This record gives sequence, C-alpha cells and structure tokens, in this order.
Amino acid sequence: MNTNACVRYLPDGEKNRTRELWTEAFPEDSRQFLDYYYSEKMRDNRVLVKEEDGRIVSMLHRNPYRMAVGDREEDIDYIVAVATAADSRHRGHMRDLLGRMLRDMYAEQMPFTFLMPADEAIYRPFQFAFICDQESWEESEELSVCAADGKAGEAGRIREQAGTRTADSAGGVPQTGLSQMGDSQIVRVKVRGDNDVREAARYMNEWLRGRYQVYCLRDREYVERLVKELESENGFLEMLVETAAQTGSAHLAGLKAVWGLEKQEQRLLMTDESLSRRREPEKLKPSIMARIAYLPGFLAPVRLDPACGEAELQIYLKVEDPMIPENNGSFLWTVGADGSRLELLESEIGPGEGPEILAAADVSAGAARKRLSDRGVRLTDDSHGVLEISIQNLAQWIFGYGPAAAKYRAQFPQIRTWEGVFIDEVV
Repeated sequence: MNTNACVRYLPDGEKNRTRELWTEAFPEDSRQFLDYYYSEKMRDNRVLVKEEDGRIVSMLHRNPYRMAVGDREEDIDYIVAVATAADSRHRGHMRDLLGRMLRDMYAEQMPFTFLMPADEAIYRPFQFAFICDQESWEESEELSVCAADGKAGEAGRIREQAGTRTADSAGGVPQTGLSQMGDSQIVRVKVRGDNDVREAARYMNEWLRGRYQVYCLRDREYVERLVKELESENGFLEMLVETAAQTGSAHLAGLKAVWGLEKQEQRLLMTDESLSRRREPEKLKPSIMARIAYLPGFLAPVRLDPACGEAELQIYLKVEDPMIPENNGSFLWTVGADGSRLELLESEIGPGEGPEILAAADVSAGAARKRLSDRGVRLTDDSHGVLEISIQNLAQWIFGYGPAAAKYRAQFPQIRTWEGVFIDEVV
C-alpha cells in the first residue's frame, strides 16, 4: 500500500502532537511528569518525526545542553523520547530518523550526541557506544543520621552575607532536618527563591569541575527546571548547610534531591568530601551512550599531555563510519599542546603519497611506512602503519571508557583523553 511519508522537524505549534506516541511508548511516565516535560522542555528542543499520511509513526527529541568538554564548552543535544508506534515497528522508521539527525548534526558541527538507552541493542547498529557508568553517591553515616531520625529543625532561612552563607532562625523556609557533626551542624533547607537557585548552580559546577571533565553545565534556568522536574514526581532539591557551633558561620556543604510518586528515591547527591562516599565500582552499570557526529569538532579539544615532552604528534588515522560519509575516510590527525586538528589526508599528500600507497602492489609496507614517516606522520604497529579505528571505538578512547580506551591509551600515552564523564540528566 502506498503511503505519503515525510521526515521533518515539528514547529513549536505541533510538538504536542507527539504526546500520544509518548504515552503509548512510555506508559510508566506519569501525567504530572509529562505536563512538566511538555510545558518546559518543549520550549527550546527540536522534535524530529516521521509521518505517514499525516500520522506521526516515529519520533526523537533533541534536548539541548551546554556542556563542559575537556577545557572547552560545547552545545550538545541529549536524545530522548526515541519511539515508534507499536503498529509501525521494524520498518526502518528509526533508521530514517537517526540517519537524518546525524547528517544534520554534522552540518551543524555538533561534536557528538548522547542518550540513555532503554535497550543498548537498538543503538549499537548506529555506532552508539557506552562512555560512562551511572555514578552514584551515598550519604556518609554522619549525614544519614539526619534523614534517619527525621528530626524537624527550627523554621529558618539561609541568606547571603559578605559572600558567606549564614543560618538565621527568623523567618520563612522550613528546615527539613538537623544533624550534629562534631563542632558543626548540618541543616537541610529546600531550594526556594532566586538566591538559592543561583547558589545551587554555583555549587554544582564547582563540585563537577573538581571531579569530571565532561558534564552538563548548571545555571539558573537549569536549576529552576530541575526543581520543577522533581516536583512533578513529588520531589524536591535541598541544600545541606553546615554551620559552625562556636562562630555560627555557615557554608553550603552539599545538595541532595529526591523524587518518586510511589516510593521516594535519591535523584542527586553532591556534597563536600566528608558528607558522602562514592558507591563501589562493582555496583555501577553502564548508563550513557554517545555517538560522534562532527569528527573534526569532536577531536578539536583533544591535546597532548604536557608531561610527554612533545610539541606535536601526527597520526595517520583511518576512521570507519558507515552513517556519516564525511567522517568515513583517511585523515592526518595533528595533536598539539592546545588542541588538535583533522585534515583529509588526500588534500595534503599528492598522488602516490596518500593512503593508496599502502595498498599499491609496487610499494612495500616498509617503503610505505618510510614515505609516511618522512612526512612526519606517526606510525603504529598495526595495519602497516595506519591506525584503523571504528567511530565507536574512537569515541570510547577519547571519553576514556571501556577496553578501547585502555588499548589506545597504552598505544598513545602522549594523548590526554577526558578523565571522567558525569551525565545524570533524565531528559
């Protein structure tokens, strides 16, 4: 049967048409959460759909985030709500959407994209690969006493004074608990008001910067949305304010978020070192998959380790990318102290001196290696001097995750990859 099929981005006025498909594909999401999502996240995202005879049969949402990536900041889309109508599955609709999305991202020069898979097998054929575990932190014994006892504190509020935070028993915001820790006291205060929101964003960024190199940046709008998201599932974000018993001086020592309609669970915990501990590595599971989109931009922040003693490193790189033709090919990758650049090898090397010399019948492997070496190209022990790598293994190497990262770090210890990825966003 002939149908009129169309792949397009929905204008803002049509985005609500996807709610029916969301409800069908993700019945576990509450009405309150969807109300939040469609009122907040739809304001600045892009929704790519495939329609047949005017009906939406498949969709994905591109939710934008500003991210710290190494020592740079990048605009990166988080892919959510990937779904196909039950009566239209296994017909290639999602392949059409992901192919269009990746081509668009290359044209937009977006370095990479990421998602949290419900089933990793769906995304591996499109060269998505895991780049991190779901980091999880738990309260220290001293801090958990407060929640376990459930003690209600005095009414109180936290105010800014000369750049420090101090507790004041006069006024409005109820403290949700108290915990005594030696010569100090921890007060739990729900985040309310613009000052609290800005202070929470500042603390999150400082906490993340001290532990990770890839994460979503927090600002006032981010925290305001987070609070609304938590409230949609009966949750809240609270500040952990540590007050010195003798002087009364106070500082923000952490943040905690919980949510859950039926059962409350921890959504977030970021604290000073003494108040929490990271869960054991064996308890962690892979959580986020990423896909390189614009290869030159993805590699641009990668640089040499200052301790390696080299000013520049050149690698002959042959990348396999079956989805994005521009990423699929042979490149000269030059890595320096401040970043790197990627060039098509053919544009820099004349006939007989490009990648074809490695396959030419009249050129031995030794001669090929010498010819490339004479041009200052770094040679490796595998593939006759060519570093052949799939786009997904390249992602894992640079993100510092999995067996691919261990293999290529050992081969190229001069290259500084990203140490630590933290992505805990839900949508």
